[in-house]
Amino acid sequence: MAENYACLRGERGPSERALIHLFRRLCEERRYLLAAKVTAVEPDAPAPSRTI
Repeated sequence: MAENYACLRGERGPSERALIHLFRRLCEERRYLLAAKVTAVEPDAPAPSRTI
């Protein structure tokens, strides 16, 4: 996955394919809590606004 993936997606959330890839990678690295959080993300939903 590209380092600038979030920038390329713009206002759209991550694709279903990217979420599956991330989930599998986190499970391989035994980062189960983060993998569980990935399952709660809706694919292609608008990205949350990041206001400072």
